[in-house]
Amino acid sequence: MARIRLARWLYGLALLAMPLSYALKGLFALVGVTWVDPTLILGLVIFLLMGAPIKEKAGLWLLGFAFLSAFIGMFLMAPAPDRDKAPVYVAYVEPVRLTLNIIWFWVSIRFFRLDKQFVLRWLAICVAWELSVACYLYLAFFDLVPVPATVKLYLDIYKTRQALWWGDFSIYRMAGTFVESPPFGLFMFCCLVIFALALSGSESKDDRRGTIWASIGAICAFLGTVASLSDQTLIALITLGCTFVLVRRGNNGAAGRLLWSSVVVGLLLYVASAQATRWTNESFYSGDPMGTNISERWFHARYGFSLLVEQPASIVVGIGPGRYGDYAVRTGYFPNTVTPQFLFTEWAVGYGALGVVLIGLWLFRIGSHAASGYGTLGTGILAALLVANMFQANWIWEAWFLALAFLHASAHAPTLEPARA
Repeated sequence: MARIRLARWLYGLALLAMPLSYALKGLFALVGVTWVDPTLILGLVIFLLMGAPIKEKAGLWLLGFAFLSAFIGMFLMAPAPDRDKAPVYVAYVEPVRLTLNIIWFWVSIRFFRLDKQFVLRWLAICVAWELSVACYLYLAFFDLVPVPATVKLYLDIYKTRQALWWGDFSIYRMAGTFVESPPFGLFMFCCLVIFALALSGSESKDDRRGTIWASIGAICAFLGTVASLSDQTLIALITLGCTFVLVRRGNNGAAGRLLWSSVVVGLLLYVASAQATRWTNESFYSGDPMGTNISERWFHARYGFSLLVEQPASIVVGIGPGRYGDYAVRTGYFPNTVTPQFLFTEWAVGYGALGVVLIGLWLFRIGSHAASGYGTLGTGILAALLVANMFQANWIWEAWFLALAFLHASAHAPTLEPARA
């Protein structure tokens, strides 16, 4: 019991630490530090304390294949010599990150089943404090609050690359403690999904305190998602809204459907306008894809799949997770740390056809659990999570795996138990 209590305490701490991303290296000028997200370290400790609770085998097969792909990828091409990292580190850092996140996924499934209200309470506190920090840093953009000199320098650089322009008017996108607004939006959206599903469950009506915490978390997560002004996250929010409107259309609650419908329409108009502006700006594409968003991702897709032709063995096993930059640097456009920035391209090129099948099987198992717990709503939520993670610079984020764990655990959630007499 002592180990379980310690694991429970550490898990609450791990939830609070989720927003502590590697952006803190820039915020506090931590030069030369190899950053590992504290949540992943705590997740590994909790995993060992709880007796290695591996809750499904699809993730285990995926991890084994990721290391195999990395091993074969070293023979296809050696890591670029200017990476300033050991070749073994370059080859296996991505499989190790995936392993730590899958472990976090397994641990989270266990906690969602054991004490879901505990998880929701501390997740709501985490989202609330992250939004508070994000708002504070946002005020610092306009010099309205004092910040340390290193933070001020970081924010000045951030403003030059994360502002949206409407004519001569600039709008800063909120990022909080994340390196850019898209991962901040992904974090907030994943938390919003968890709170929205929790509030839609039948047990929320019998737990007033839990409902309050989930409501606070949902409000903060929604505000953070919108304030990120990340197109992919907003499209995911539209998907979420459409799912709730369609699935709940036969239920009582016209006010809720009207609210979601209004959100969907408003976000559709914004995203359509933003994308039209972006297409107009990129219509003068000069051939250099660097920093062009749509054209850059299209370039990575074409170049990435050309690597499969260049290395026929990679069609099955990929070139190795996280190794795309070692090839893309040859174009002269990108550094060797660049990623495809498109989920399916990264999977197909990095993991190959067999890896895509294993990832698809893992997600299918999660989707089947989500459908068992929430029906069509669960399936739609999984689609929204995929949309939110579709165009990230890297797809491996703790909040995304936490949301997937919630869906996986939903088939065994207390909400599904028959009411007691």
